[in-house]
Amino acid sequence: MCFSPKSLKVPPLWTKSILAFAYLCSLFLTSLWADANTDLQHALARADIAAMEKAIAAGADVFAPYYDYRKEILPNESTFSKAAEKGNVNAMMLLLKKVHNPTKEQKALLSFALCRISTRLYQRLPDSKADEEAKQAEQLAMAKGLVGAGADVNFRNGTPLAWHVGNKNVTTVKFLLTKKAKVTDAAVFRAATFSSGKIMELLLKAGGNPNAIDADGSTAILKAVQDDTDALQVLIKYKADVNRPYKNGLTPLNLAIYAKYSNAEEILRAAGAKDAPLPENFAKNMTAAKAAAKPAARTKEQRHAENYKANKRELDRIKAAMDRLAPKIHAIEREMLALGAQVGNTGYSNKAATGMECDRQNQNCRTTYQGGGETGSSYVGRKDREERIRKLESERRDLVFQYDKLAREYDQILEGK
Repeated sequence: MCFSPKSLKVPPLWTKSILAFAYLCSLFLTSLWADANTDLQHALARADIAAMEKAIAAGADVFAPYYDYRKEILPNESTFSKAAEKGNVNAMMLLLKKVHNPTKEQKALLSFALCRISTRLYQRLPDSKADEEAKQAEQLAMAKGLVGAGADVNFRNGTPLAWHVGNKNVTTVKFLLTKKAKVTDAAVFRAATFSSGKIMELLLKAGGNPNAIDADGSTAILKAVQDDTDALQVLIKYKADVNRPYKNGLTPLNLAIYAKYSNAEEILRAAGAKDAPLPENFAKNMTAAKAAAKPAARTKEQRHAENYKANKRELDRIKAAMDRLAPKIHAIEREMLALGAQVGNTGYSNKAATGMECDRQNQNCRTTYQGGGETGSSYVGRKDREERIRKLESERRDLVFQYDKLAREYDQILEGK
């Protein structure tokens, strides 16, 4: 059967109008949703809990993708991981209230955040023992909240436990172990490197391998010789092989003698470690390295030129990103100045309201301020300007933060750090 153009039914004009209106409404709602997500992420960056609550009430998605300064999605990042990084327990608890029956993908984001708690627990050094305990209590609270919401303690083959071991937080490690966290060789190795004998005991008691080996072939006991004699004693208690050599033939006792770790040497000998010759060429190579002449000091300009040549592509990328941010910052500052604000201040007027004067019909209202009165219309205009200035200042602060971060990264690469 053939159809002619006349046989096709064309929707009437009013139907097209409704469809067009529905499409525009969907775009509008999508834009509001995107703005709410951005507001939530900006509020989190400022640690502004009230603004976070407002953004969530406006429809922000706590699992929304997180973008970097280039507007590219950061894999696995979310408001949860950012709150975990900052150690902001109040923000984390607020976000967790919005989690109900998470999907597999959302559970992965929660699990990633569980790993990120530890990365910035010590953004500054604790002022006291009580301060350190308070920080660790916050870390434990966030870990419990995330696990309760659906985070996997064995995410990426036990990564959360391995990371938290490095924080020396005994209570969080205990909590993860009670949740059946897998004790990997990586966790045992990190305990030998960063932690104490108490955490090492917890791991080995839970089934950890005392002869754990890292990707480079180094053993946990070899690492404990260098970093932690308490962990060394616990490893020996759980039958670690004190004579197991590194891949180049270096034994734990070799290292203790050569590096003059007298306490570790005494512990190893008491545990039955045997004397063994140093690996071939080991002592010779170490002596030669120490005796090698130090390179001539370079000037700052020479160092920068060499580092720029070696990292030109990365530095050019950072510089281009800074060049994109600078005009945006300047444009915001010009608009703020045009509105009467002083750049850097979050407020518009320092006047304080002392009263309101209106006639019976509430017309021609005048608000009395220190320094003079104003009409109702000027009051509304001034409040609108104040709100606009606050929004501009928030945007400016975020852009300046991004710019400064890039500038520091640029300088560090030039310095070779």
